[in-house]
Formats: sequence, structure tokens, C-alpha cells
Amino acid sequence: MPNSIHGCRTGNMYAFKSDVEFSLPSERAVVLHQNDSRYRIADVRANRLNGGDKTNVRFVRSLFVSDTHLGNVFSHPDRLCTYLAGFQPDYLYLVGDFIDGWELRRSWQWCLNCTQVVEQLRWFLHQGTVVRYVSGNHDDFLRHNPLLTEMLNQNGVETAEQFEHRTKDHRRYLVIHGDQFDDYGYCSAIFERTATLAYHWLLRGNRLWNRLFGGHHGVVSRRVKASCRTLAQHNRRFRSKLADFARNADFHGVICGHIHAPERTTVEGIDYCNTGDWLEHCSALIEHKDGRLELDLAVPHCHSADPRTRSSLHQLR
Repeated sequence: MPNSIHGCRTGNMYAFKSDVEFSLPSERAVVLHQNDSRYRIADVRANRLNGGDKTNVRFVRSLFVSDTHLGNVFSHPDRLCTYLAGFQPDYLYLVGDFIDGWELRRSWQWCLNCTQVVEQLRWFLHQGTVVRYVSGNHDDFLRHNPLLTEMLNQNGVETAEQFEHRTKDHRRYLVIHGDQFDDYGYCSAIFERTATLAYHWLLRGNRLWNRLFGGHHGVVSRRVKASCRTLAQHNRRFRSKLADFARNADFHGVICGHIHAPERTTVEGIDYCNTGDWLEHCSALIEHKDGRLELDLAVPHCHSADPRTRSSLHQLR
């Protein structure tokens, strides 16, 4: 297998090496530990391959996902794989932080479900989907590793720090992760580690809440963030900077991620679309065949505590 992923199986994790070839799973999805939802992968693609029911497959023009953070212990690759398997897009944009290089350097958390997500991307490429990978701050190794970028390009994945996307109705959108416009993006390493630790404690709060009460994914972190005035001001500055940049470059709108806040709103005439994340919200942005854009939640009960996000999700369908 040319340019294959290399690795060896260690328990439920995969430790990758450069001298051991590892073949990706077959087209039929593997189900491990059926009583553990972390390792449950829907067998949607196998059903499609065998001529099964295709009524649940959503044929869309474009699908935008960001901040999946594969390799982070708090990510949800099982939900992501199931979600992606329900689509057949013409264009797929990975809008940054697809892989969490920061966390993988600290602690290797790459599970089989993460590999299944990569396999799903290969499936899209096989079906003719144009896959475009925007680098983010957590996968900034793409910005400094031309060999890796070339390998992705040879396998059909386009890579860049930003793309221009034209919708079916001829609107021009800037597709960028957005970390370049973050006030906190150039803070000290100590601040970065402190902020990451605090965020992880919020995500642990989510996990505890889910175990105790169930059915309210991400409620703790989202309520705490929604009540933080400083964070709200930071997000407003983030939106404003991106909108200014897009306006000066004659774009109709901007599609971004980074701040883990799914939202679609108008900022001084610019259509601002934030795809959200897969640590708290499990959200994405869809472009339908007619060019209409829609924020979408993979988990129906996963509504944000932020009224702005709730409004975006309900009004823009």
C-alpha cells in the first residue's frame, strides 16, 4: 500500500512507527466493545456498498468540519465517523485542528475510531469528493512540514492555510481556521498550558455530568463559557477581525473554527460562519446543492447554552 499509515496495535491504541506497515480497516466498519459507545462505529458505509438503503445518505454540495482534535482524549471520533458516513459531499473541508498534534505530543491517544475517520476520508476521495485540509494551530505541523504536505497532496488531499470557496450561487467565502486572528494566539507558553489545563477540567466536568445525568453533552463547559464576559468579548473581537479581513479581500463571507463556538451571523455585512467543534458541540456547516448554508448538529440534544448559538441553529436551517 503506497503512502500507507504505519503502526502496531497496542491494546485499544495504535502506536505508529516508520518501519512497520499498518493496513487500514476494511470497508466494513469494525465494532469493538459493543457495550462501550466510545468504540461503536456505525456500519453505514458497508450498507451503502452492498446496495442497501441510501435514503439516509445526505447528498450535499459541501461539508465543513473543524476542531475534531483527533488524538485528544476528549474528542468524539466515533460520533464523527458515524456523522461523516451519512453524507456524500462534493467538497469536504477540514477547517483546522483535525488532528490534535499538541495532545499527541503529550500523551498518545490515537484509537481505532480515529483511524476509521481517516478511512472515511479515503472513502470520500474514492467517491470523487474534493477534500481540502486547512491547517490550524493544533495541527500546525502541516505549516512547517513540506514532506507531509506533499504526501497528502499525492494522495488527493489539498492543503493550505486558507482556501477560497465559491458556493453554488456564486458567493465567495474565505475558509480559514482563524487562529491567526486570536488575541491569545501569541501568549506565553505558561499561559497556553494554563488555559489548556483549565479547558480540560471543563471537559472533565462535561464527562462527569454525562455519567451522572446523561443526555446533555457538553453542558458544563458551554454554560461556564457562556457566563464568562471576558470570553464573550474575546469572541466578538475574533469575529470582527475575521470579518474585516474578509471584507478587505472582497469576500462575501468567512468560514472558520478555532474558538469552539458554532455560529452563523452577519458582522458588518460579512456572513460569518463558525463550524464549531467536536469536543463540546459536535457541529458542522453544510452547503446544500442550491448553495444554501446550514449549521448542523450531529447530536440532536446538544444545544448550546449560548443564546446566540441557539438562535443560529434554529433560524438558519
